Amino acid sequence: MARLDDDVKRFIVQAVACFESPAEVADAVSEEFGITVTRSQVQAYDPEKVRGRGLSQGLRAIFEATRKTFL
Repeated sequence: MARLDDDVKRFIVQAVACFESPAEVADAVSEEFGITVTRSQVQAYDPEKVRGRGLSQGLRAIFEATRKTFL
């Protein structure tokens, strides 16, 4: 798995908050940042998924704000 910096993490959290699928997010990360992430790695940044239950409070706040704005 690729080690992700904060910009990539924010990008992933915001994308999943906008209901993009893990495959769509993985493709977007590859296109935007030139790095490869797996679908399961993307799911770790979705607090609504089991894999994302350990997401930091800061990223959860970004997720919630993005989701609220999106809706």
